[in-house]
Amino acid sequence: MPAGVLEPGKTYRARVRMQDSTRRWSHWSDPLEFTTATVGPPPLLRISEIHYYPASTPLVADEEDLEFVEIVNAGDTPAALAGVSLTTFA
Repeated sequence: MPAGVLEPGKTYRARVRMQDSTRRWSHWSDPLEFTTATVGPPPLLRISEIHYYPASTPLVADEEDLEFVEIVNAGDTPAALAGVSLTTFA
């Protein structure tokens, strides 16, 4: 559904069907009833610091222990980080 079509807190009814990879359509589902949630603004996650390739220091056994990415929640609401990951690109 396009963004902004559903109103938060309202109850809707829908029937759905799907098209498979051979372009055949399924039967229509039984009616599904759902109520949309009222949600606040998304969390404002920001990368605030990236520390990589640190200068060598005699106090740390492994220089990779000094590499990090700092992420800050700049918003007013808690951020759920389940499923969030950082990846590198070669």
